[in-house]
Amino acid sequence: KGYLIPSPKNGSRFFYHWNEVLRKEGIDFLKVDGQSSVETYFEGQMDISEATRCMNRELELGASLMNGVIINCMGMAMENVLGRPTSAMSRNSDDFFPDQKDGFVEHLLQNAYNATYHDEIYYCDWDMFWTKHEAAVKHSMLRAISGGPIYFSDKVGATNPEVLKPLVYSDGRILRMDRSAKPSEDCLFIDPLKEGVLKLHNVTSWGSKKGGIISAYNVTEKTQKISFKPLDIPDIDACENYWIYDYLKKKVQLVKKDECFNEEIEAGGFGWYVVLPVVENATCFGLLDKYVSFKAVENVVETPNSQVITLHESGTVGWASKKPAKKVTINGVDATKDVKQNGEFYTVTIQES
Repeated sequence: KGYLIPSPKNGSRFFYHWNEVLRKEGIDFLKVDGQSSVETYFEGQMDISEATRCMNRELELGASLMNGVIINCMGMAMENVLGRPTSAMSRNSDDFFPDQKDGFVEHLLQNAYNATYHDEIYYCDWDMFWTKHEAAVKHSMLRAISGGPIYFSDKVGATNPEVLKPLVYSDGRILRMDRSAKPSEDCLFIDPLKEGVLKLHNVTSWGSKKGGIISAYNVTEKTQKISFKPLDIPDIDACENYWIYDYLKKKVQLVKKDECFNEEIEAGGFGWYVVLPVVENATCFGLLDKYVSFKAVENVVETPNSQVITLHESGTVGWASKKPAKKVTINGVDATKDVKQNGEFYTVTIQES
């Protein structure tokens, strides 16, 4: 037994031939572990920073067969953070440990706080998870706001597709957000294990505008109050008023840009809040069975008396407005009688054509 360690200075031949074998087996990207062990392998032989830079260079040269598509699985060692030539994807935490007590909480905290700086350098990978796990839904929501790749490591035949459906379109493409999720400013210098709820924020396209998400996690053992303002999401499109859609409670609330939205989350619980700028006629929240529902809104055309929404695909659509629409058409067909109302929130289901 022992290690096969490619040379830090001319190891590309090994990586190239190894990747050639993988490609012939139908593999088209790499997820590479062990980078942070370079110190162990070359201690006393080479300067660790030089060895890491060289090893990463040789790895990436050899990965040209995979079009350079790499997830760097040991991402957080500083010699690796600062020592990669071109690869753009880097693990943002330790591994997902399915059998570790309170494993989700540790995974959440590592990813949230590492992203505050790691996102400035790389696309952040928040690691895999299991879809049949006691924390599967919380993990899926965490991946939805993460802005990174989404993949899972279920045992063969042990996948729960219902956990995955809110993350992707029907063709499997991810409703991915623009950057890595980060803690809200008021969570940066607290200990969420003692002082309340950890709130994460992210943004993505909503037609020609930017909409936002606040995802909140109570990691204490008692009910906690949460509070946030729309402009706690620093890169959301600025306006005077916003609609906030509570994904779990299926209700909306209108707030001013500097007005607090207040809620309670039970011990160990979580919340998911979609924050969109108010537009003149109605604010469309997109496909309501998706976490990042508004990402499915591809275009919004406003006139003084009408609004035309283009959606990525069919499904149940929701919008908020102070007044009901006089007429709703779907692909030119009158669907006004099919609209359901709950206060200032309206829904209608678009069938597949």
